[in-house]
Amino acid sequence: MDEGPVRSGAASSSEPRGRVHIGRILAVHGLRGEVVAALDSGDAGRLLDLGEVEVERGAERAIYVVDASRPFRGGGLVKFRGVDTPEGARALKGADLFADAASLPKPEPGSYYHFQLVGLAVRTEAGEPLGEVAGVIEASGSDLLSVRRAEREHLIPIVTEFVRSVDLDAGVIVVRLPEGLLDL
Repeated sequence: MDEGPVRSGAASSSEPRGRVHIGRILAVHGLRGEVVAALDSGDAGRLLDLGEVEVERGAERAIYVVDASRPFRGGGLVKFRGVDTPEGARALKGADLFADAASLPKPEPGSYYHFQLVGLAVRTEAGEPLGEVAGVIEASGSDLLSVRRAEREHLIPIVTEFVRSVDLDAGVIVVRLPEGLLDL
């Protein structure tokens, strides 16, 4: 998550529904079957609260119980029950992680899961409509809002200087952008 009052984490409602993407397995770590995961929420400790996650790689899907998780290099190290070797962990590399949205812990105030931001209208402080959030792109430094406006896509860093407020109930993100940002 980014610093400041607005942080992303990966539905335009404050009441999440259905299956949501929560991360991706990037690599194997160590000899005990741990994996390195990029997490949409940025908080590896919260995976333990879920108890289990759905792991999807291509057409294959399976439910795994999370035995341990901890922060690691901006994401997390995750240990799944029954995955005890590097070979077992390697079979999960590249897989996406999903959870039932209703089982997700409520984010801290000022923090949001990526899926909560998708579909929100984006407006300037003056009320000018800029488009709709099509997705959130993870980047070093800060995540980026991908905002669709007609045929164009604009990338807006999720930092307090630009993102002034997020109102999930109203479905609106208010931004203050430096002159020329939308011309890029």
